[in-house]
Amino acid sequence: MVKVLITSASRKVVLVRSFKREALVYVTDIDPLSPAIYVADFFYRAPLTLSPDFIPFILEVIRREGIDLIVPTTDDDLSVIASLREELLREGAFPLVSSPVVVSTCNDKWKAYAFFKDNGIPTPKTFLLKDLERGRPLPFNAIFKKRFGRGGRGSFCLNEGELIPENISEDYLVQEYIEGKEYTIDAFVDVDGEVISVVPRERILVSDGVSIRGRTVKSGELIHWGKLICGLLKPLGPINIQCIWGDRGLFFTEVNPRFSGGIALTLASGADFVRWSLSLAKGEKLTPFYDFEEIYMSCYNEPVFFKSPARGEKR
Repeated sequence: MVKVLITSASRKVVLVRSFKREALVYVTDIDPLSPAIYVADFFYRAPLTLSPDFIPFILEVIRREGIDLIVPTTDDDLSVIASLREELLREGAFPLVSSPVVVSTCNDKWKAYAFFKDNGIPTPKTFLLKDLERGRPLPFNAIFKKRFGRGGRGSFCLNEGELIPENISEDYLVQEYIEGKEYTIDAFVDVDGEVISVVPRERILVSDGVSIRGRTVKSGELIHWGKLICGLLKPLGPINIQCIWGDRGLFFTEVNPRFSGGIALTLASGADFVRWSLSLAKGEKLTPFYDFEEIYMSCYNEPVFFKSPARGEKR
């Protein structure tokens, strides 16, 4: 059976359960109370991803357990695992991550904006906060985002005419606020760069940056843009593209080269990103799939019970 290592498992219970149907699942996390570790087969307590202890820790787990596939799930994890690609492959572990260049482009929202703009992909006007004069009125409705933030944490909106804050750090972007429906385009790309599947879904209700109510939509335009962006960016494995569609048209705002927080809906629609990930690790050829179902999803919190916190060794 394939052995899969999912890093920073946290609350990604759906992802862990989906892999468990066809594989032995090992997870890492820094928090022994994270729910996903109690769903996995095995758990290792990890150091912080950017600490000097993380790389030796990951390599030790991979060697000890004979891991076949490693699935990073956070921006920091993506950067570190991408830098280790050749070493991981020598150890027999397939890293489900794009190249360091792609990861860097996606993790940095300013680079992502430049990618969209340079390739003629519609995107909102965006500025570095450090290039704007503090205390001046905004010329448009704007959303302030952390340049390297994730999940919408730290983001806030201001209206046209309100003053640019003077008391926030310079690691923010100021992006024109676009009114419209929010969409995520989940896509999967194989090792040869072929786009295997594109599944657009409307984010009807979002909590902490994750869609908790949504629906898949067979939109030819969104599928076209998903294929085009993947062809230009050249990612590997799962990728999710964020966009807004309103009266002014379609605008792309972010791209993340990993499983999306709302991947449960895409999996349920018939696009089996998990099975394709396992196939990549086994060197199997993938067949394109676009016959997904149009369905709705509504999420709720489900508790996980345990007698005592996990201590971080094999369970």
